[in-house]
Amino acid sequence: PGGFKRSLDTIARLKKIDGPRFQLAVATVYSAYNQEHIEPLYRFIKDELRVPMTINLVRGKVRNPAAKEVNFARYERLVKLVEDDRLHAKGRKRTLIDAINILTPKIISRTVRQNKMQLPCKAGEKSFILEDNGDVIPCELLDDHFGNLRDFDCDARRLFAQEKVKEFTRRIT
Repeated sequence: PGGFKRSLDTIARLKKIDGPRFQLAVATVYSAYNQEHIEPLYRFIKDELRVPMTINLVRGKVRNPAAKEVNFARYERLVKLVEDDRLHAKGRKRTLIDAINILTPKIISRTVRQNKMQLPCKAGEKSFILEDNGDVIPCELLDDHFGNLRDFDCDARRLFAQEKVKEFTRRIT
């Protein structure tokens, strides 16, 4: 309970960070539990919060395997909508992160369809997951935990400077 409000609070705090190497985006995971509600959530994040959003597909270890019973065609339509919105956004400078966020769902779809890894893993090196409580993890498929961003005064550089993060990056790549 309260996870959505905590996420909004975290987004508000992170929106205050400004810098050429920081781009705030929201990522969520498409699953059987939220597939009916994720498009309105996407529109809220995009239109009301004015933050780009990425939608990943549930995978890896899950508490309940039923979470993976998704309408895959619906997922692909939704990521196409996100892609089109991102490509046609007016007044927004496109970045390398935009390209990654457009290509990632395509790679995920291809991985699911072919049941084969498409690229080497770059978890924790090129991207990470920020959970609603501030916890930072490299990937939803792994059990590793980097720490809580709030414990580092929302300073991602300090969090990523930890030896355990550097060791993880060396191990995974």
